[in-house]
Amino acid sequence: METHSSSMEFLIDENIAVIERGREVLSLMDDESFARPVEGSGASSSLGKHFRHVINFYENLVMCDEEVIDYDQRIRDRRIEEQVRAADAKLADLAATLNTWKTEPEQRPRIGGIFVHGESGLKVNSDLGRELKFVLEHSIHHFALVGLLMRQMGYDIPREFGVAPSTIAYEKRSDG
Repeated sequence: METHSSSMEFLIDENIAVIERGREVLSLMDDESFARPVEGSGASSSLGKHFRHVINFYENLVMCDEEVIDYDQRIRDRRIEEQVRAADAKLADLAATLNTWKTEPEQRPRIGGIFVHGESGLKVNSDLGRELKFVLEHSIHHFALVGLLMRQMGYDIPREFGVAPSTIAYEKRSDG
């Protein structure tokens, strides 16, 4: 098992790993299949929209400069949901930023809370560790949906994609 100097470093590494798995799966797609609404998925859901949504939550976290995150205020850049290369570049940037946080802790945002239902709603206390755990679980959830949709579209994707690290570890222990 990999050792970490802190729980914060562990959470950062887990997020980077999930982002990198997302990049691996992105490499299997072309722009057309990425942007096309998936038949039977409801609304106008596409693989690209799921990726953009995940990216937006990470952007809110890494760009937090006022100590309070508002996940409802997202940059909905259509290029990220329509162009594989744009989504991949954004994920690479996010992973690089998180990696910097391991060696330069002073670059980490100072999070004191989140807004629930925008700035007019409730403010709930939080911290960076809690928010790293949240975006990790949020990403895994959306990647699980992406994985399901991609398998229905005929893609052969890694079994671990969209599966929580704790589930992967449990399965490895159970199989051993």
